[in-house]
Amino acid sequence: MEFVLGVILIVICAVVLPQLPHIIHDEIKRFDIVTSQNSGGYGDFLNMSGKVPIKFSNYFFNISNLEAVLERGEMPHLTQMGPYTYRTVVWKPEAYVSWLPNGTVRYVEGQTFEFLRNESSGDESDRFFTVNISLIGVVKKAQSLYNNSIDNGLVWTILEELFGLGKLTPRDLFASIRVGDLLNNLTDPLLVKLNKLDPAVKSWIAIQPQRPDPRPEEFLTEAYTGGPRSSSIAAPPLEPMRYMSVTMWHRHQPLSFWATEYANMINGTDGTVYPPGLTPQHELYVFIASLYRSFRLVCTSDDVIVHDARVLRYRLDPLLLQSSEVYPPNAGFNIDHAGFLPTPPSLSLPYFFSQPFFLAANQSGINVKLPGPADPTIHETFIDIEPNTGVLFNVSKRVQVNIAIGETVLGGRVIPFTRGIAPAILPVAWFDQHMELPESLAQEVIHKVLDVDHSVRATLVVLGAGGALLVVIACASVYRKWLR
Repeated sequence: MEFVLGVILIVICAVVLPQLPHIIHDEIKRFDIVTSQNSGGYGDFLNMSGKVPIKFSNYFFNISNLEAVLERGEMPHLTQMGPYTYRTVVWKPEAYVSWLPNGTVRYVEGQTFEFLRNESSGDESDRFFTVNISLIGVVKKAQSLYNNSIDNGLVWTILEELFGLGKLTPRDLFASIRVGDLLNNLTDPLLVKLNKLDPAVKSWIAIQPQRPDPRPEEFLTEAYTGGPRSSSIAAPPLEPMRYMSVTMWHRHQPLSFWATEYANMINGTDGTVYPPGLTPQHELYVFIASLYRSFRLVCTSDDVIVHDARVLRYRLDPLLLQSSEVYPPNAGFNIDHAGFLPTPPSLSLPYFFSQPFFLAANQSGINVKLPGPADPTIHETFIDIEPNTGVLFNVSKRVQVNIAIGETVLGGRVIPFTRGIAPAILPVAWFDQHMELPESLAQEVIHKVLDVDHSVRATLVVLGAGGALLVVIACASVYRKWLR
């Protein structure tokens, strides 16, 4: 009997040992994943920036040779200003959190920004010369009206009578903008008039819009937790790899901005959380609200070390930045040139996106002199994830805002204030939203994995040793009987 029991224990150990990573992941899912208000991580879910500081660093491009651009049509020469760094505070008001029977949670998210003067290379009152964003917004809307077959004469009447554009000169195409205004709330009489013409166009521009009092009527969002129907039970999600994937954003389910069903899909988390148990073979997705779309992430390295922990480094799938000729699904996003990400046409926004310093972008037609070359180490987006827990150890989301300038023709007539302006893609600013897990929290995560690992291994050692001992006892008993 002892022999049989001992063999059984040894076999159990041999079978369980290869499953050790899965056991660790299951234990983490049981206690750390948020599937109800009773889950261990619920407090962090409500107050995302409470323990981990999220920094938003902003850099601006100043046109240093504006007179030469205007008088001789020279290429704009740009200098970089910044960083202007802010601490981002993000939270979910518990009053608006609700758990649904289909395994999703609904919430709204507030955010505010606190300027960190001691971490910035300048003040919010600094000014820089760039394109007149409001004026470009009016031109963009005029082009939209004309393309939608509105009478050409009427469009020109709107431009000249409502906006007074007939009196403007090429110098008016550029403006001195205060850093703090563009970041928080840039208002302009032109934008106010444009908003009256089309309420869908905001009367202000803000790169980092403040939401101190978010309301469900506008900002309701939904994410999959996989929790059980009863929200009083804390349990692992039913579909772990879908954990915290956004299923509705600001009441859009799916999106309605783009031309194809593929482009309007909402895939992935918001980029702040991922499921435990990742391997380099897992493809992840992130929904980036500021770009109005989802992205696929691929693991490009499994040997990055952050705070003594081995993490998986994920980057944007480069296919998603290719032109639609190279990657046809990108036609839904109107990507005609590699590396440039348009904004939804229905929003009539005057700008479009790229990676900072036009990293990996088609260089033809840019026609500006940048302060330096693109550098992937400081301009590329990446996410470092501890694979056992899904905890983000180090993240940088980096994006650049650009505006196209040049002589613009509308209905066979050149818009006067664009006459003589050489065509260029002018970068206005780029941003780095960065989060790095503090050393103390990183060690907590590492120890959590080690504790589960050591606990399971210790149990297996005891069982294995006990099994071996029983086998030895049984063999000794047989041997003694044989001697007799």
